[in-house]
Amino acid sequence: MNTLKEKGGRQLKLRAIDLLFDTLEDKARDILVEIREEEKDVPVLSRIDKCLNLIEGNALSPAYKG
Repeated sequence: MNTLKEKGGRQLKLRAIDLLFDTLEDKARDILVEIREEEKDVPVLSRIDKCLNLIEGNALSPAYKG
């Protein structure tokens, strides 16, 4: 994310967040929380929050195996 911040690419950040969320499953939450602590861009924060809410919702689901 630091590299993406240096490049100034909001769209790249958003795509990176989506990739983390889609591929890291059980580790995504910790990484997204860490990124959220440093991030200042509101649309990026919104995307992180959406992903975290989905993770938390899945964690409460009986079908969740994480």
